[in-house]
Amino acid sequence: MYKVGHILDRYVIRNMLFSYIVIFTVFVGLRIVVDLFTQIDEFTEAMLPAGEVMQNIVSYYGYHLFQYYQEFAGPMVVFAALFTLFRIRRDNETVVLLSSGISLYRLLWPVAMVGIVLNSLLIVNQELIIPRIADKLVRTHDNALGGQVVPVRLQTDRNNSLLLADLHPIAETMTEVFLITRDQQGRMTSLQHAPRAVWDKHNQRWLLEDADLVKVPSTEGVTTSDVFYKTDLSPREISLRASSEYVRFQSTSRLAQMSRQPYLRRRMAKELDLEKHFRFTSPIINVIILLLAAPLITSREPKSVFLQMVKGLLVIIGAFALSFACQQLGSQHLAPLMAAWLPVILFGPAAVLMLDSVKT
Repeated sequence: MYKVGHILDRYVIRNMLFSYIVIFTVFVGLRIVVDLFTQIDEFTEAMLPAGEVMQNIVSYYGYHLFQYYQEFAGPMVVFAALFTLFRIRRDNETVVLLSSGISLYRLLWPVAMVGIVLNSLLIVNQELIIPRIADKLVRTHDNALGGQVVPVRLQTDRNNSLLLADLHPIAETMTEVFLITRDQQGRMTSLQHAPRAVWDKHNQRWLLEDADLVKVPSTEGVTTSDVFYKTDLSPREISLRASSEYVRFQSTSRLAQMSRQPYLRRRMAKELDLEKHFRFTSPIINVIILLLAAPLITSREPKSVFLQMVKGLLVIIGAFALSFACQQLGSQHLAPLMAAWLPVILFGPAAVLMLDSVKT
């Protein structure tokens, strides 16, 4: 019977957490080092003082650390479990367990539980942390502090209007603003130009200063005044939409909200559906792959430990590669629901068969 705090549990959990920290350091460290060496020119091309360059580097990778963790979180948990079981098997500790009458399933139990807990950190990171810093994650290497102007090229808002301007994110202002309002059929009804616009955060609107209003089709009656324009295109939202990672950096609740907005649904329906489905299946896939590979190492048969380790690594790499392929196919060829659940359908029964094959 399973008892919390059992010596075996503490031993396995301690070893798995140690492996997880080492793998996290290696994976994320290599990701940062490779990116830094390939993009170092982007940080230094402005000929800034060394102190400012270091500040840009620390700021950029400090925020992107959470993104890199999200990219590697699933494989890191599986690799940590595999290396933990590898060390136990290499040191012949499974022989001691079996001779004590302890089932190999009892060894897999804490591994699976720690895997589920560590996968929950992936969900916390995706839902609570990344959406809060998303506007920092979309910044380029040479704009780590967000001081550069962001071009706004005909962004659509909930009013079916189009916005063209230059955004200053930190100041939350825009310059050379062109606002094109349209009817339900997409025909232009008016054009407004303002040399400057200021974001009113409290009322969620832009103040267009000295705006010139031209009504269509008639160009008569041009007026000059300050215009308040209420919209969902805040400075932060505009910065996010300029990135190809716009959907990935949203929380699941925000994705559901976006799916209910017709103008966004028309533009990115499949992308939204694919992201929502994979948000649900990704943690499940990670746990299934863990249960698929772990029995290869815990086998009691007198096989080469290193050979079993290689087989486990190949299974992990192949499973994650297939999951990634399904995600890519879901953006073009497969239905989002099928693309997200296909790895579960394929790997789920295989994991059950592998667990059943363990001789205890």
